[in-house]
Amino acid sequence: MPRSPSTIAAAIHGYGVAVRVGVLCACLLVPALTAAPASAQLGQSISFVDADGTVVAELDREALEDIGRFEVSTRTPWDDGVVSFEGPLLRDLADAVGFDDAAIAVHALNDYSSEIPLSDMRDLDVILAVRKDGEYMPISDMGPAFVVYPYDSDARLRDRVYYARSVWQVARIQELPSGGE
Repeated sequence: MPRSPSTIAAAIHGYGVAVRVGVLCACLLVPALTAAPASAQLGQSISFVDADGTVVAELDREALEDIGRFEVSTRTPWDDGVVSFEGPLLRDLADAVGFDDAAIAVHALNDYSSEIPLSDMRDLDVILAVRKDGEYMPISDMGPAFVVYPYDSDARLRDRVYYARSVWQVARIQELPSGGE
């Protein structure tokens, strides 16, 4: 659901309060918030953009979970011990929004992006996690969504190539033109 300008302003003001108490750094947060659509700015939804640049869907956490709740329990370089992540499989998500047989580019709130090949989505149980250890992930802890590979399932996945594809604070997912494998 779109946010009114006053709701967005109140949320940004809330971040300002957090900055004053040292929780967030405004110099990093404000550019990230202004780089994405208003709904994604506050982690409320993720935009899905086709290869022509048209937004084909805006899905919030509940809509993402309606597509599927696959669980991956794995160690990551960013957490201590085994962590449980839940969210839809990327292949199911791509099918649901009409990204048929295409690689994708995943974009974070801070403009970091990484391409995920079709073979990863087809052959691996890669998820777009919206929950970590059963709780929704806030922006301050890699939320609203995080691309998670089943790193512990295959030693080859514990590599910087796959870690670089593990985008967190996902704001937008874009279909790459055919041949983007």
